[in-house]
Amino acid sequence: MHVTPRRGGPRSSQPFAAEDGFALIEVMVSAVLLIGLALATLSLIDNSQASSSQQRSKGIASALASADLGRMRQTKFTTSTNFTTTATTRGVDNINYTVTSKGEWTSAAGVLTTCTKPSTGNPGQYVRLTSTVTWPGMGAVKPVTAETLLVPRSGEVAITAGAFSLKVLTAAGSPVAGVSVVMNGQTLVTSAAGCVVFTSVPPGTYNVTYSKSGYIATSGATPGIYVATVTKGTTASKTVGYDIPAKITPVPMFREVSGLPSTTPTTAGWTSYSVSAGQGVDFLGTYLWNATNAGSGTSLYPFIGGYQVYAGNCAGNNPALYDGGFGTTFPLSSVAPDPGTAAIGTAYMRQATIKVSGAPNNQKVGVYLLPSSTSADMAGCDRAFAPTALQAANSSTVAMSTTFDAPYGIYTYCIDNGASTQAAGRRYVYPAASNAYNNTPANGSPSPTTATPTLDYTKVSGGTGVTGLCSVATS
Repeated sequence: MHVTPRRGGPRSSQPFAAEDGFALIEVMVSAVLLIGLALATLSLIDNSQASSSQQRSKGIASALASADLGRMRQTKFTTSTNFTTTATTRGVDNINYTVTSKGEWTSAAGVLTTCTKPSTGNPGQYVRLTSTVTWPGMGAVKPVTAETLLVPRSGEVAITAGAFSLKVLTAAGSPVAGVSVVMNGQTLVTSAAGCVVFTSVPPGTYNVTYSKSGYIATSGATPGIYVATVTKGTTASKTVGYDIPAKITPVPMFREVSGLPSTTPTTAGWTSYSVSAGQGVDFLGTYLWNATNAGSGTSLYPFIGGYQVYAGNCAGNNPALYDGGFGTTFPLSSVAPDPGTAAIGTAYMRQATIKVSGAPNNQKVGVYLLPSSTSADMAGCDRAFAPTALQAANSSTVAMSTTFDAPYGIYTYCIDNGASTQAAGRRYVYPAASNAYNNTPANGSPSPTTATPTLDYTKVSGGTGVTGLCSVATS
């Protein structure tokens, strides 16, 4: 087969129409690639410069931190041991560097303890000095930190002085940070370990106060106070409880019946009640502490073991004094509110019965239980009395009897002729301490009085010169 070659015409040497503009596109693509390469190169140069700038800043920061440590190390140990965290500004090459200086107590092993208690010798062990430097535009760069231990130089710590350490814990035993502690005119703030250490303290006795907003001491006080005694060459220490207060509110009052709790309301008209941590336990052990006349708004330290709630206004009215298991037998009377919460507690009272013989016809007789003078716990207690005076029967040979609710305690029973005041002719009988009446719990010690005492009204005596027998008032 013979193939005839294509003949070239006048346009055979010209590009096709579809190829128009290809050269321009190639130029534009080349320009874009060149610009992208140039930008990447510039970014690399910029990053290199930024890295170089950060390295320069880190170098300056390291020098500042080292110089700051040198400054702190030149400080005498007796004045540097109680460093407070301070921040200063240093300007270098138009950049403001912030230098933060800090000192913390540390043990010989280098572990931060803050409340180290050496038995004798230098107060404390070492101080860890830390200098941290930051600057603007750090980005992801970490601050520069330098630290060292400050060791007392020979003869630098005065052997005529001592030290005192205070550790502050919650009722559960957790450290409380941020507590302001004042001793001998100096104020320190507890660390994360809940501690402060005062060094170079002259021997003597000091009131150490500790306070933090919203907290209460085991004594119910805020701020808390501890009396510290410092001797030369030793470190005295104390651990105290400090926590967010709790409350007990409100408190109904019921009657003990046959040694057990009941839901029978008392009729004595008592409105005051008290709480005691006599069965309360925290990390320090067992407390015997009373908040007398504790209203519903009273702030209480949140003892882990809780509180014994009782009627009355003094320590001697606390049934737990006479029966350590009272809170178990009467569980509603023993409550343990958590920090910052409120709980309801129930107070109980025991019935007392007194008889009166020999009263004239239609004679009113007042019957009382007076706090016993033989019991120190009853000091300051209110008297208990029958809500209404007895009215004698027509026959004086019939003994009158009255039963009334009274707070727990040790009393002396007494009667009078029912007159409102001495000036109105009030007379008394049997105020003697020998007339003991133990209004104690059924399982208490001393045992409760079970026999009903009888008083002879014919022995009522006294006059305007007789005071303080059956009544608190003497006018």
